[in-house]
Amino acid sequence: MGYREKVMVGASGRAILANMPDASRYLVAHDASAPGADAGYEKALGRIRERGYAVSRDELLQGAVAVAAPFFHGRDQVAGSLAVFGPRARLHSTQVEAYGALLVDEARQLSRALGKT
Repeated sequence: MGYREKVMVGASGRAILANMPDASRYLVAHDASAPGADAGYEKALGRIRERGYAVSRDELLQGAVAVAAPFFHGRDQVAGSLAVFGPRARLHSTQVEAYGALLVDEARQLSRALGKT
């Protein structure tokens, strides 16, 4: 069912990847061409952790914007991400920020329900 995509592509995957321990090691182990060794990519993952959500534009679908926030289970390990996406023409920066804040709040509640302390 469905399809697979590399974890470093798109908001959903990067929200997860940014919260994995030693993400660069994971990237290099799973894809020889991965940007895991790239300092700029590492900084981008750090910004995702600080902000609490990831954003992608035109990555998986041309003309689409996606926003995703990670959620965690009881052992404080990332378990997945919650995401929304829509057409670039309707999702401007202020809306992306608003959806990001909503997703972070919902992901926090889900994480608590899954046992995160």
